[in-house]
Amino acid sequence: MSSVRPVALLVTPVLPQPGGSGPALRAWDWLLDLARSHRVHVVVTGDLPAQPLPLVYPAEAVHRLSAGTARHRSGLRALGYLFPLLCLPYRGVVADWRMRAGRRAFAQLRPLLPGRAEVARIVAFRFYVHDVALQFAGCFPEAALELDMDDLESQTRMSVAGALWRMGRYGQAFRCAVTALQYALLEMRLTGPYDKVWLAADEDRQHLRTRLSNVIGVRPNRIPLPDSSGETFMPPAAVLRLLFVGTLNYPPNEEAVLALVNLHLPALRRRLGRSLCLCIAGRGASASLAEMLRRVSDVKFVPDAPDLADLYAEAHVVVVPLKAGGGSKLKTLGAFAHRRAVVSTAHGARGFDARAGEHYLLAETPDEFAEAICRLANEPSLARQLASAGEAFCIALHRER
Repeated sequence: MSSVRPVALLVTPVLPQPGGSGPALRAWDWLLDLARSHRVHVVVTGDLPAQPLPLVYPAEAVHRLSAGTARHRSGLRALGYLFPLLCLPYRGVVADWRMRAGRRAFAQLRPLLPGRAEVARIVAFRFYVHDVALQFAGCFPEAALELDMDDLESQTRMSVAGALWRMGRYGQAFRCAVTALQYALLEMRLTGPYDKVWLAADEDRQHLRTRLSNVIGVRPNRIPLPDSSGETFMPPAAVLRLLFVGTLNYPPNEEAVLALVNLHLPALRRRLGRSLCLCIAGRGASASLAEMLRRVSDVKFVPDAPDLADLYAEAHVVVVPLKAGGGSKLKTLGAFAHRRAVVSTAHGARGFDARAGEHYLLAETPDEFAEAICRLANEPSLARQLASAGEAFCIALHRER
């Protein structure tokens, strides 16, 4: 019997990274899982700039494959906004959709991949790499083929459209809503040879109507557990330190930050009776948003934190006032993993079975957030209890797989 492990291909639009964006973290979780039993070749689709790899990287090889997106077909994409049904005969009008790689690009990649008999599993990460996944399935027909949709694109993009509309960006909201409609059509109409389709949240599985596979599974998001999470503390006389983490060019995160600064902070100042500091950590802020954050008193803006662990260690409470987005919320899991008390909307805790009152405090309005934060400031034992329960919840997620 051969002792050589089989090969798995991970086809992804983002480079799997332990400290990257939400998609990069989910791709990283896939890479770690696959590497336990396979030699993994990562294929990154699209034309993203090359990124440095961690010193210890569990993939045997990382390849790049140019696969056009609608960003490179702006005229066709505009036509798709006017006539959404064009996505059915030609998916090139859909934002972010990866088209099949050109014959020349694929031919250049093929000699770098293992032999046909070696590849046992292909995992395509995100729905919009579907066409590229089919190219690899054609080369390795004996391999098991899986699609991780992560989010339900149609619902997530419609939710993002709502955030854009509430921020007054009506043109962007319209385009995002049309794209959501296109993804809804593709989710229902496309057929696929997938052995299994995955989603991050069980509530999304309940809404998915698709012919991509007969088997729909739920794979909850996980994040790497920190080496040490530290003790939760709430000294009564100290500055109360709050933390929000998120990529700031993502509309739901930007909406949350604007709400924190314009609505939540004033409500909290009226109630708290002590000094506070809100740390907002995240890349991608627009120039106007970054300038606003630097002007606001009681706000510390960290656009390029090399390691979030230090920011979590300084924080007393992590706030998650999200109203939009999809999948399950890695920022909430991150706070749990770092043993920090969390105040969140119901949407900020979607996608996993954390329970309000046990793992986090639920708040929807600025006044409710202020009340919950003041409660944690005045009841250190409650903050410790929530933090311990959240950490245990994260550890249990890792034990389940």
